[in-house]
Parts: sequence; C-alpha cells; structure tokens
Amino acid sequence: RLLASPAYGERMASDWMDVARYAESDGYLDDKHRDFSAYRDWVIKSYNDNMPYDQFVTWQLAGDLLKKPTKESILATAFNRLHKKNSEAGIVFEEYRVEYVADRTLAVGRAFMGISMECARCHDHKYDPISQKDHFEMFAFFNSTNELGTAVYGPGQVPGPSLLLTNNEQDKLLEYIDNKIYTAEERLGEAQKLDIKNGRDWIANTGRIEESINKALKKGLVADYRFDRLVPNGEKTFSIANLGSNANPAFIKEPKIEQGETGKGIFLNDYTTITLPKKVGWFDQSDPFSISLSIFPNKNYDEAAIFTHCEDIRLGMKGYSLHLENNHPKFIIARSWPTNAIQVKTKNPIAEKEWSNLTVSYDGLGKAEGVHIYLNGKMVPVEIEVDNLYKSILYVPDIHTYGFRGFTMGVRDKMKTFINGGIDNLKIYNRELSALEVLYDRNKPEAIAICSDPKATGNEKLVLDFYYKSIDSETEKKRKELQKLRKDRIEELEPIQEIMVLGDLPNLDLPMC
Repeated sequence: RLLASPAYGERMASDWMDVARYAESDGYLDDKHRDFSAYRDWVIKSYNDNMPYDQFVTWQLAGDLLKKPTKESILATAFNRLHKKNSEAGIVFEEYRVEYVADRTLAVGRAFMGISMECARCHDHKYDPISQKDHFEMFAFFNSTNELGTAVYGPGQVPGPSLLLTNNEQDKLLEYIDNKIYTAEERLGEAQKLDIKNGRDWIANTGRIEESINKALKKGLVADYRFDRLVPNGEKTFSIANLGSNANPAFIKEPKIEQGETGKGIFLNDYTTITLPKKVGWFDQSDPFSISLSIFPNKNYDEAAIFTHCEDIRLGMKGYSLHLENNHPKFIIARSWPTNAIQVKTKNPIAEKEWSNLTVSYDGLGKAEGVHIYLNGKMVPVEIEVDNLYKSILYVPDIHTYGFRGFTMGVRDKMKTFINGGIDNLKIYNRELSALEVLYDRNKPEAIAICSDPKATGNEKLVLDFYYKSIDSETEKKRKELQKLRKDRIEELEPIQEIMVLGDLPNLDLPMC
C-alpha cells in the first residue's frame, strides 16, 4: 500500500534532494529565485515508477548524450546544474564557471561513488584513494558545458544550456506553427524560382539597374550618421544629425576628432561614448536588418566591442552586438548568451592602422546562415560558432535589468573598449541589403561594371538577388508572411518555462552513451 502511494516517491525524493543539493535560489549574494521544480518532480516520478538505478544514474550524468535523448532524459541532467550561481557584478566569470564544474565533480563523488573528493582538488593525500590527477580527470567530464560563470537575470531568462518545459498542447501548437513556417519558406523559394523569368525580364528591360540600386539604398534607411559636423551640446558633449530620417540626433561625449575615412571621424579614448536615439536600431530576432560602419583598428585587439544594442554580459548580452576578437569581426544575436544565441566570426582578421568598412546583414529567419559580413563591400567567409536562437532578444524592463542603453559605441561597463580605434559613416537599415547594394555603397565602379553587363558570368546572380530582395513585390510579400509566422512562434515560446540542464560546447565530438 505504501509503495503504491504517490507519497512514496515524495518520501524517497526528499533524501535525494539533499544529495543533489537541491535549492530554489542561487545561494550567492542576492540569492535570487530559480525554478528547478521540474527536476524535483522528475525524481519523485522516477521513484514512483521504480526506475532502474543504472538508468537513474545514467540520465542524471549524461541524459543529453544518449543516442536518442528525450526531453525526460535531458531534464534529468539538471542534477549537475543545481550548484550555486553568482550574480555579483565584480566577479571573474571564468573563476566561477570553474567553481561550478568543481561542484559537479564533488557532487558526483558524493552521490554516486560514496566518496569525498574535496581534498584531491588541491593535493594528494597519502592514504586517499583519489589522487589530484583522478580528481581533474573526473573534472574534465563536466568541463564542456556551454555556460557563462554568471547567473544571467532578466524576464524569462535562464542561463544556458536550458530545456524548454513544453506540455503536449504547446508541442502541438509549436509543431503546427513550424509546419506553416516550413511551408512559407518553401513558397518563398518557389516564388524566386518561378519568378526568375520576371527577374530576367526586369534586367533586360529596365536599362536602369544602377538607378534602381541608388534608389533602393534609401529604402529602409533609419540611421545615417557622418561625423563631419559635430554641434556642441553641453560640456564635452556634441550632437550629430541623422541624415537617414527625421529621428533625433545622436550624442557623443568626450570624442577625439581626427581624420576619418571620409572627412572627420571619431576616435575613442577612455571616456568616449556614442549614443543613438531611443528605439533606433530596435530589432527583434524575427526582423531583418543591416548595419554598416567604417572602423580604424589602431592595433590587434584581443577583445573589443565595436557597437552594442544589448544588455550587459552578465545579463546574457540580450540583443545584438559587433566585436573584434584578435581583429576578427564577430557578430552576436542573443537571448541568453552563449547558448540561446547566434554567433558568427570572420575567418580572417581585418587590417591594423587602416580604415575598413564592415557591413552586417541579417535576414530575420533566426539562423546563423542568415548573417552575412561584408568587408569593403565584399562578402567574407565566416565560421558559425553558435546557432541556437529561439526566443525574443528585445529588452523588457525588470527589477534585475538596470535599464537599457540602446545602440551605443565607446566605453561600456564589463566590455573592453575599442580604445584608440576610429569610427565613421554609420548606417542602419530595417531590411536585409543585397550583396550588390553593399558593393555599390562601398565600391561604385565595380558595382556599375556589373550593372552594365548583368548577363556576364556571376553578374546575373548578384543582380537577380538584388531584384528579389529590393525590387520584387511578390517575394517581399512572402517574406513578410514568413516574418509574421516567426513572430507568432516567438510569442508562443516567450512564456514557456525553461530549466538549466547539461549541454556541451558546439563542435565537440563526444561519444554517445
């Protein structure tokens, strides 16, 4: 009778919760709330279902590495995310990430091996069965989780890796929306294939391809900031007009004004900040957009933020941002970086001590393959480092979010400044630019040569791509239908609870259990 009672699982689980160091708050500093009740319920269910012990162990240690992992087996790995998490502003993230891995090592020793491994973290003991070498061999098993050493706080944010706790009804609804998205993508592709005759007819009959590009480059231009004319606006502060729209001007504090790529440019010191008006550059991950600017790297930057429209690193970098990593441009779109995010990086670095124009375009489809980076008008090869974005990236006010800076460049807390680097000619579009438009904006003679001979090898593809992205109303209509479906999906996902689980770094070739 007692074994058949649901209370049996609750009674047995109460002891396991102590072993698993179960807690509903993070433990450090503010001791903020976190919801791990789904893991607790799984443990209760496992006891009530009389799950075999070997399965109980395997799923908690490596349920994500099974040949065919299920939502339940992945949920079980929350066992190794029940460590304390520190959200204090001054911590070194890597220091605490290592602490979390050490916690897992000790927890596995206690829970499954019945031994203490604390001493072996620092040194060998003569009669201890676990050596320091043994300790760090065990440590290595849990050192591949793709996580950040801080807690990541904000409305609906969960430090990755995480699992969406959907119910059957939500799964069916998301599957329904996914099928509609798939159909819409197919229709968009088919429209371009079927419409190729119209595209070729347009090329043959327009005779004004260059004029069409010039006109298209004004479409969707929401910001165009040149730095030639700075108007004083208070002590050490200047304003600069937006030539792309009627939006308010941008503000620059304590700039160092020198020769730019064209005319004057802004060079960054330890105090320089460039802030665009509120809502300029306000895009969700379902919105296509393009951003172009010229930069002057004064040296090789191991790490530097070029522009940010995101929250702080310890808040998951929610938003989008461009960085240099050893002078390789790196673009991030994130909900909770580094897992619920897109991250691409160019395969080659940009040159030091010379002006380079960078253009980033994004198609709004939520995949890394939709991000393109152009250097001086030409697309460059990129490495996809993260491709797992599924929730909204828009800032939402909350007690933990500390406000939002908008689109900024220059000095920023918790990010390395592009110190002594130059900024010039910033443009923001609320659409994806075609490769031909980017080339025309940066290298008109080469683009004009393509327009003059659009049927030459390689040229037609570029001109047709421009036609579909910037001219053809039918494909534009289908893109908007697809965008609406993606927004619907994000809206359905937003309230769904998530829980921290194990999940390995991208591109790791690990054995299956």
